[in-house]
Amino acid sequence: MLAALMLSTGGVSADPFGPLHWQKRLVVAFEGEPAGAVRRQEDLLPAAELRARDVVFVAVPRTGTTMVEGLGPINATSARRAYGIDPAAFTVLLIGKDGGVKRRSGSPIAAEALFSTIDAMPMRRQEMRKGS
Repeated sequence: MLAALMLSTGGVSADPFGPLHWQKRLVVAFEGEPAGAVRRQEDLLPAAELRARDVVFVAVPRTGTTMVEGLGPINATSARRAYGIDPAAFTVLLIGKDGGVKRRSGSPIAAEALFSTIDAMPMRRQEMRKGS
């Protein structure tokens, strides 16, 4: 019944990152104003620290498609629509393994702030206890 409700409201099909739920966390940076903010966000995040936390960084252009590790091409317009992102605004989202938006910002997020948010998540704390 819940699955049918989600399908009828677009909850499952509307999320372009749905196939990665329960596998990866996502940092999704949507290009907008100011120009270059997506690159600045990516530069702030050490790749080794992202991998250690099962995080995939996704850079979404204003239009067109972007390739996402484990998914293939994602349509920028569909991704913006799914998360209510203004096409002109830079936005960065932290999406948890459960698919929920855990953090949203209109400016790049410092690595320490992002990683402390992730490390405070119950699922991440469990992973750390297990050593994974």
